[in-house]
Amino acid sequence: MVRLWFKSKGPERAVLITDSLPAAGMPNGIYKVGGTTVHVKDGRCTTDAGVLAGSALTLDTALRKLQEFTGADLATAVRLASRNPARMLGLARDLILGAAANFNVYDACGRRQQTILRGKVL
Repeated sequence: MVRLWFKSKGPERAVLITDSLPAAGMPNGIYKVGGTTVHVKDGRCTTDAGVLAGSALTLDTALRKLQEFTGADLATAVRLASRNPARMLGLARDLILGAAANFNVYDACGRRQQTILRGKVL
């Protein structure tokens, strides 16, 4: 399905997003999300009853999965998570001199190595 979606949208119109829960990216364990207890195990968030509680997908994982499922190169995958959504929202396309720097640094395999928020390394 991901290959079909990517082929139909194309690299200029496809957008990677995530609507993940606050427990996304956390190690396996039990967490409170709002008033609900969620169990994170192997990237899935479920309730006590075993029902899917929401998304556990992080954007760096979405980037890697896109590459894995479609064979897209890293530059294309990063564009789907950065430039394409910014363009869709009507935000500036280019870097702005003097603006706060917010970005992620990825290795060649699409694994996030570093995050810069407001110009500071997290």
